[in-house]
Amino acid sequence: MRLEELFLNLLNMSITASYVVIAVVILRLLLRKAPRWISCALWALVGLRLIMPFSFESVMSLIPSSGTVTADILYSAEPSISSGVPAVNRVINPVLAGSLSPAAAVSATPMQTVIYIASVVWLGGMLTMALYSAVTYGRLRRKVDSAVLLRANIYESDAISSPFVLGIVKPRIYFPFSVGEADIDYVVSHEQTHIQRKDHWIKPFGFLLLTVYWFNPLMWVAYILLCRDIEVACDEAVIKDTGGNEKKAYSLALLNCAVKRRNIAMCPLAFGEIGIKGRVKNVLNYKKPAFWIVIVAIIACIIAAIGLLSNPKGTGDTAYENSCAEQLFESRTAYVGDNSAVANIIGLLDFPSDVAYDHIELQTNSEPYGIEVYFSVTSEVKAAYDTSEHIDVFRKNACIAFSLIENADEITFCLDDGTEDTVGLHFTREWAESIVGADLWAESGSAEDLDSLITRIGEHVENAYASADDVTAEGPPTGTFTPAGMAYLCPSFSVTADGFLESNTDRTFEIKFDSFRDGDKKYDAQYMVMDVGNSISTFDNGNPASSAFDVSDYGDTACWRVLNADGSDTGYRIFRMDSEIWIGHWDLSDHSAGFCEYIFRMAARRNGGEEPASDGIQADFLAGQYYCDVTLPDSWEGLYTVYQNDHGITFYDKANSDCGGCLFGIYWLTDDEAEDPWSHGIALDGCKRILQTDGGGFYAVYPYTDVEYDDANERKTNEYQSMLADMDGICDTFAYGTTRQENTSDPQANYTARSEAIPTI
Repeated sequence: MRLEELFLNLLNMSITASYVVIAVVILRLLLRKAPRWISCALWALVGLRLIMPFSFESVMSLIPSSGTVTADILYSAEPSISSGVPAVNRVINPVLAGSLSPAAAVSATPMQTVIYIASVVWLGGMLTMALYSAVTYGRLRRKVDSAVLLRANIYESDAISSPFVLGIVKPRIYFPFSVGEADIDYVVSHEQTHIQRKDHWIKPFGFLLLTVYWFNPLMWVAYILLCRDIEVACDEAVIKDTGGNEKKAYSLALLNCAVKRRNIAMCPLAFGEIGIKGRVKNVLNYKKPAFWIVIVAIIACIIAAIGLLSNPKGTGDTAYENSCAEQLFESRTAYVGDNSAVANIIGLLDFPSDVAYDHIELQTNSEPYGIEVYFSVTSEVKAAYDTSEHIDVFRKNACIAFSLIENADEITFCLDDGTEDTVGLHFTREWAESIVGADLWAESGSAEDLDSLITRIGEHVENAYASADDVTAEGPPTGTFTPAGMAYLCPSFSVTADGFLESNTDRTFEIKFDSFRDGDKKYDAQYMVMDVGNSISTFDNGNPASSAFDVSDYGDTACWRVLNADGSDTGYRIFRMDSEIWIGHWDLSDHSAGFCEYIFRMAARRNGGEEPASDGIQADFLAGQYYCDVTLPDSWEGLYTVYQNDHGITFYDKANSDCGGCLFGIYWLTDDEAEDPWSHGIALDGCKRILQTDGGGFYAVYPYTDVEYDDANERKTNEYQSMLADMDGICDTFAYGTTRQENTSDPQANYTARSEAIPTI
């Protein structure tokens, strides 16, 4: 905890304790006929308030506010207090807001500067008080070093002028040789009563609290009155069973031992130290209080304890569903350059326990305006977040930050393990507002609105980003698709559904695991799972519900939102509705009313079946002594590589080639070789498909097992499984040449002529 925050916490506790001091002073006057030890007990309530940073809530609380000045005032755009007294707030808050509100693009607010100076002064004063008490105690100890033991723990000295108790663990009674014989018994009885009542602990502890809270004048008042009440209570304990003559003698002893100067130090407990005139008057007039007065006083103390030690109900953030909503709203700012407000917002957000906030960096020179938040992490934590899909807490916090910082365009959470390879979780405002379906700044106009918005953000992020267990193993359908029908067309379009479909029959959509293409528009894509339910809303934010159309007749449904690599929404949605594939587009230009433009029913297949409307990739190869060619799907472009040897060709998945990655092979074998393929290094048993035989033949060979891919990289895994599923379809396109190498003078030239369409790998 920083010095300023510590000082503010103590200041707030001091203000709360001030209410208790005022209440105790009033109660002392009302209970002046009660024994003085009851007043001493009431001062314990002040001490408890000064050491307790929290308390219970009660409708009986007499405290106007338990959070008058809180730590968030350091970063607030409009600093204010909440005293619980509206008249006080109306006087003080305009002054604070007018003189200490931060300007844009400053590194520290005026309030931070003021509080920092005040905290340094407080620390200096506390050290001065501690030094004063230490010096006072040291001097007194040196004075009594030569004291002479009289009996037990009682000592006499000629270096002191008044009797007192000194010591905490082993207290001793000291009095000067000048004390008369008639006064000694009264002095000893008084000081022994102090020790029995543990006053030699209470007074130093009170002074210790005064040392911490020296800046509050009411704490000085409380300490002085506590010392007086301690002495009067001790006097009453000594004389409670004595007669009039004894009282006079005791009073005379007080006068004879009176200290000529006041001493506010933590020690000693001096016989004639405080309020001699009042004490003498109290002794002479003392009458043992009636039993009913004592009972009434005790009941009053119990009621006071409940009212003064409890906080008023509803003074915290209990009215809000999200506990930090009010504090976050206090830091709401229009500018990324408002360093203190931005820092406070980040500080109030809840991040995982395995990342430690380090610092922020602000991009304020030019658009896009951005924030980089750095966290210190271990290498293991960084690696986990580098591949983990479970980063919803960062997504949620990014949305909240965009809600509170109006001109922030980008937020990046950087996980730094001390190496150059820092993991950055990057988010944009466009992405955030597409997730929530709202103008985030406009939706956070009050603390209540922000509280509701934070709840909505959590729900939208949770629904939008399903965990890995919720994502189907297949992922979105991959391949090339063309429109074959209309599922929905925006009614505001002037064209009819048939006319819109006819004008888009030549349109193609290509879906890969890491990209999405609509004609010439290509996106480096990531896919986010969405719920379909029984209806699809044509408004991106799901409102109004009347604009949804019913899909309850479909049993097996799934939907994927297509996002750019930076997380921003492309507006495209991919649906699997039983055996049908739908692709639609949403216009997100107006975040308050994003709407669906169209949804096509697609003519295509996923991994097998009828080929998409595409010529494919024509691949020509020399397999052993024979030529052959196959047609590869467009989705294979740039994803495969080929190895050739004397027997044939083998296809590999590039992304997984370092850990196996074999997809299938086509081999030419004679009949003899086919009978015993293992002796020729070919594994055909149980996994061969005969493509053609003629005194030998072509065989398609599939791998026995899937590639040993890295489980942590889901994209590579899905890509391999998708390509593996295309094997049968590729083999269906197989064609071979009939000219054997021995029957041509230049087989390689013939092969080259037939291989113009071979892709460059």
